[in-house]
This record gives sequence, C-alpha cells and structure tokens, in this order.
Amino acid sequence: MSKNKKKSILKNIKVNSKIDKKLIKILKFSVVFNLFLAPLYIMTRNNIYFLQQLTAELVTTLLNRTGVAASLKELMITVPVKTGLFGGTVDWDCTGWKSILVFIALVVATPTDWRKKLKAWFFIPLIYLANILRVWFVFFFVSRFGIEHFETIHKTLWSWGLIAVLLVCWVCWYKDWCKGLYRQHSRQSHKSHVIKSKIAKRKLIYSKRTKK
Repeated sequence: MSKNKKKSILKNIKVNSKIDKKLIKILKFSVVFNLFLAPLYIMTRNNIYFLQQLTAELVTTLLNRTGVAASLKELMITVPVKTGLFGGTVDWDCTGWKSILVFIALVVATPTDWRKKLKAWFFIPLIYLANILRVWFVFFFVSRFGIEHFETIHKTLWSWGLIAVLLVCWVCWYKDWCKGLYRQHSRQSHKSHVIKSKIAKRKLIYSKRTKK
C-alpha cells in the first residue's frame, strides 16, 4: 500500500471520528434536554393562579400607561375597540412558563460548567418581561387597529415571538455576549462588600477606643 493511500485512509478515519464525536454530543444534548424537560413539564401542568394574576395586572397597568383604557376583572382584560369592547383571559400559557422551562432545559443540557449555568438565571426575568410585552402588544394592537387582526397577531407572536427571544437569550448566554453585565454586577457587589467591611472595621475601632 502506498503512502498516499495510507494518509488518505488516516484522514478519513480522523474525519469520521470527529463526526461521530459531534453526533454523540448532539445525542447526549437531546437526551439530557428531554429527560430534564419531561418531569418539569409534569410538575408545572397545574396552574399557578398567582403568576396568572401578576401577569394580568402588569399587562393591564402597561396598557393604561400606554393610552389604552383597559380594565381587569379576575383574569379577564377588557379593552375598548371600534365596535365596542374586546376581552381576553390571561390563562396559564400567557405567563410564558413554557419558554422559561425550555430555556432552563437548554441551559442544563448544554455541556458547560455549573458556574456558567448559574449565570443563565439572569435571563429568566428577561424572558418573562418579553412575555409581558407580547401579551400587552396583542391587546394594544387590537385596541388601535381592530379585532379583525387579532388572530394574525396572536398566532404570529405566540408561535414565533417568544421562540425568537428564547433562542437569542440562549445564544447570548452560551457565547458570553453579556460578560459586561456580569462583570458590572460582580464589581458592584464587590464594592458594596468592601464598603461594608470598612464600615464594620471603623465601628470596631471606635468601640475599642470608647472602652479605653
């Protein structure tokens, strides 16, 4: 067998081994993702009324602040439209729990250290905030432009809106594009810790002097 043939065979083996490793990583990721997601989905199937109420109140407040005379009765948000009134109930799916759950599962399934995974909690409030804006926009748009656009806006935002936010948050976390925010937060916490320690030392020195 010639040297060139041996080299080509070795190259093919290396390429195939790299592909196999990538496939194993993808398979491991999908298995961990689904294993983590399934029990959490079962656990959160029961509605949490408090979260629904909070979402409804925040959306209603935001609507009133943006010029829409919205009213809230239990979980029903009502807004004025050209033909009268339009109402929608804030159900369990309106809280954005599915997106938060999927994001957590993605983070857990991603092969990285747990210190980095803990930083992902920073994005959960952002996902919830994006969900609030999504629900607000549906009511705002209907109030301004009519009920006939409700189905289009509702389906578009519900199917693609939070998916886009979810993927952006996951990519930002994975690529460490938000390192500046993490560092700023850690610096602020470090400064506050230093200030507190200095104050404690001064108090201790003062107490020793007064005792003398």
